Amino acid sequence: MMKSFIVVLFWWTVSASHFHLNKPGCTWEQAREFCEKHYVDLAVLSTEEQYHRLQDDIPAQAGLVWLGLKRDNQQSDWKWVSNEELSYRYLRWYRKPDGFICGSLIAVVTEDRRLLGRNCEEPLSSVCQGPVGPQKASLESVGCDHVTVTWNVSASMRSVDHAYSVTMCGTTCDTFPVYYNHTDINHTSITINLPNLTSSSSYVMNITATVTRPDAATGKSTTLQSSTLTMPITTGRHYRRITYTTGVVCSLCMRVITCVFISPYSPPT
Repeated sequence: MMKSFIVVLFWWTVSASHFHLNKPGCTWEQAREFCEKHYVDLAVLSTEEQYHRLQDDIPAQAGLVWLGLKRDNQQSDWKWVSNEELSYRYLRWYRKPDGFICGSLIAVVTEDRRLLGRNCEEPLSSVCQGPVGPQKASLESVGCDHVTVTWNVSASMRSVDHAYSVTMCGTTCDTFPVYYNHTDINHTSITINLPNLTSSSSYVMNITATVTRPDAATGKSTTLQSSTLTMPITTGRHYRRITYTTGVVCSLCMRVITCVFISPYSPPT
């Protein structure tokens, strides 16, 4: 039986994900159970950028830490708990992981190759991952009084129920909650339409992923947040006749539609 004695030492942000270092040690399965209960899952480093950021930030005194990396058997490929394959597997192993099916990271060495296969029953520290927000979003359409936005749900978030806080700020700020149900296996992206905006106005949209979990130390319900994706948006302009033009916002590579209204005819008095 797993004992609830793990203490959170600290946390830091790596590539839009909150990572939390925990000790004392647990087996790989126990560590994952703890991470799923208090965060989202064991840490997923699906890109080399995330791998390098974590190896630079983790303190040497952490020793060996469990990651969300495993394979079904000694002949199968390594995968993250998000079901993504380990794409850089030939470059980052400290030594060949022959004979092991659970993956860890060595914090005490300074070289670039730090992944290490270990016995899954070995008690190690672990790195948990908090919520991961959208890495990018597409502006599907911009009207005179509305916008439609789509973003992909991160692979590491598709197995958990979570929410997004979408805040639209102009002269004032309004927040729209968006909920994701992980039981819908075909639901890998989210599209929202925000109506009742002011035409020819500039807004800033902020999108943040959230999960609610019991705090590891106190047990009290706590909302964890990802880093925030920020998008500048300008609604369409009013003119005397209707035209539709398509342009490109260079920094965002998104489609922008400019609306032009026909003013009602007023006979001279």
